[in-house]
Amino acid sequence: MESAASLMTSFTQFARRLDDDLVSTVGKIEAKPNTPNVICHQVTFSLDVRHPSVTTLELYEQEMNTLIAQLEREKRVNVHVNRWTNVQPVNMDDSLVELAYKESERLNYQTKFMHSGAGHDAQIFGTHCKTSLLFVPSKDGISHSPKEFTAEHHLRAGVNVLKSMIYTLAYEKRSSYHDELPLS
Repeated sequence: MESAASLMTSFTQFARRLDDDLVSTVGKIEAKPNTPNVICHQVTFSLDVRHPSVTTLELYEQEMNTLIAQLEREKRVNVHVNRWTNVQPVNMDDSLVELAYKESERLNYQTKFMHSGAGHDAQIFGTHCKTSLLFVPSKDGISHSPKEFTAEHHLRAGVNVLKSMIYTLAYEKRSSYHDELPLS
């Protein structure tokens, strides 16, 4: 367990040092035999790594491999990595992101720019058309959980920004999207 904890700590600390936008999340941990007072012989944990730059992700992976090799030598443990997915980052459209920010400010909503890296529909659409995401706060930052809760005023704010963006794109001449979006 000590070796796994050391890796988890090293992975998250290196992510913070490498880039503020790099997210490295340990989300699941399983120790075997998972019994009190018995030294565990195997630890499995998940690591979700996200960043908008492939180069940064590759640098992070190189450092992970270095840390793993170092731990295997020093502690004489075996580490097995099972990369079960490798999804390339999809950039959101700068002009849509800017429009969302401007409309949020115009409506007097507090804004924060953030890279998501989440596997939303936008990740799929973003490879075919101009795409962006709007996020609203969840209580205590909890999402994708039965404990997730978003206050009604935050939901209304998100809908208002989206409506304002759609109106601007549909009716105002500030955008060139009218000629670019396919209708079929």
